[in-house]
Amino acid sequence: MRGSLYVLAVATPLCVLAPLGAHAGNPACGATISGVVTLTGNMNCTAVKKHGLALTSGTTLDCAGFSILGPDGAVANGVQTGRYGIYASSKSGITIKNCAVTDYDRGLYFSNVSDSVVDHSRFYGNTRFGASLAGLVLGRAVTAEGVSLGFGVLTMALLYIVGFLVGTGSIIGWPAYQVFMTERVGRENLVEANAKIGVADSAAQLVGPGLAGALIQWLTAPIAILFDALSFFASALMLRGI
Repeated sequence: MRGSLYVLAVATPLCVLAPLGAHAGNPACGATISGVVTLTGNMNCTAVKKHGLALTSGTTLDCAGFSILGPDGAVANGVQTGRYGIYASSKSGITIKNCAVTDYDRGLYFSNVSDSVVDHSRFYGNTRFGASLAGLVLGRAVTAEGVSLGFGVLTMALLYIVGFLVGTGSIIGWPAYQVFMTERVGRENLVEANAKIGVADSAAQLVGPGLAGALIQWLTAPIAILFDALSFFASALMLRGI
């Protein structure tokens, strides 16, 4: 899936593709920018085999609804090219708004970036990730508002619905698990059964994050999430057989 989801964000796709063409007011493809930069038209970087724009601390990039188009449009899904539409590393105080970035390895790549905002932007049609945020400082990271990743189908309403369903399932599932366990093994074997489940749970918590990271790198995040969802169906089928 091109431009897969690597981070959780709110989707309000407001950016559209405007007619292509050269615009003298735009920075050059591959440039490092600072200060306040506002695009005056699409940035056609299809022939430039490098990052679209690199940002320094304190930079505000307002794409004004225009697009940054990269050189990886013909590259197969999942192929790593190392080219990012918008890139910043070990910077802070960055603002990105009203942008649409496509046809790169990653539409947006932040590494160790803090106190920054991404607002009303789309990162889609990229070979590996819509956006990748690595090494963010907890509590001082990036605020993403009105951002659409991947195919732009992630919405706040969908997040609320999924969160509600997961919470409801957890509330129902935990008491049901305790009753079910007691019925299946009997009270005399309950301590031993819970101990074995605890060992299995600890092993899953130890192996799971590493396996998830490998799946995300190999198959992209949405496919990894699909595997996670399928594991619940497999669990339900096995429980039916008990």
